[in-house]
Amino acid sequence: MIDAVKISDSENNSAAPNEEKFTLNADEFKYFVLELKDMFVEGKEIDGGKAYRNAKYLAEIDRRFNRVKAGHYVEHELIEVEDE
Repeated sequence: MIDAVKISDSENNSAAPNEEKFTLNADEFKYFVLELKDMFVEGKEIDGGKAYRNAKYLAEIDRRFNRVKAGHYVEHELIEVEDE
C-alpha cells in the first residue's frame, strides 16, 4: 500500500536548487494520474503543478463528502432576521 508519493518538479529534472517536492497520499495520487491522463487525451500541455493542485482539491472534496455520508456534520437552523 502506498501511503504517500513524492514528486519532484524541476525544469530539467536535475537536482536543481529550486526543485520543489510534492507529497500525495493514495487518494490524491489517483486524482493526479487521472488529471495527467485527461491532459494527455485532450492534447493539452502537461502541467504537473495544475494536476497536483487539482488532485489535492478533488481528494479533499471526496473526504468531505465521505464525512457527510458517515454522519459527521452539523445541522444549522435558519435564523430569520426581522426588519426594523
